[in-house]
Amino acid sequence: MNIWILDSESGITLLYKAYMDLPIDEDLISGLLAALNQFTTYELKEGIESIEMGGLRWSYLEQKDANLLFVATSEKTISSNMLKARLNIIKHSFIEQFVSENRDEWKSLWKGNTEHFSAFKDTIDEYYSQWLTAEDISTIAEYFDILGVFQQILNLLINVIEAHFSTEKKENIYNQIESMFTNYLKHKYVQNNPELSKISFSRVSGINI
Repeated sequence: MNIWILDSESGITLLYKAYMDLPIDEDLISGLLAALNQFTTYELKEGIESIEMGGLRWSYLEQKDANLLFVATSEKTISSNMLKARLNIIKHSFIEQFVSENRDEWKSLWKGNTEHFSAFKDTIDEYYSQWLTAEDISTIAEYFDILGVFQQILNLLINVIEAHFSTEKKENIYNQIESMFTNYLKHKYVQNNPELSKISFSRVSGINI
């Protein structure tokens, strides 16, 4: 995810925060984003809200009375609604922190001095960190749901094994399952997410989550 906060008239970048590498110069993109919004506003009487361009998803939000344009881009794994919601949080936070209700004061505040807004990058970092944490929690929750299904299936199979297989065959199968769980616990993703290491296998009770 990358974020631009622009002067919507001049196209000057007040703030740019990048979490992705883009193969185009930052200033060139800033000018293009502002020009594209100005063109659609003039020709279509309304600005851009969301587009897909260059293999990425782009979201626009404008604060017309302050001549501000907020733009965010991300990979398409993030939905347009999610991207817009995140950009909206950044927009409201920026306006609350910097844009006075007296618009004349706001215009005199920055006067082209973009260094005034550099500290806001820390605020964006905090939001971004929270969003990544939320994504990880969601991913792990989905992972546990899938594992729950496998738990039921494998425990049913173990019941079948106990009832219909010879001692030698059961021993061979259990050895393979134990080997599988040993490799699972060594996986880097599992080691980085301790909750996942609580999954265990026992020949008596089967698979436990």
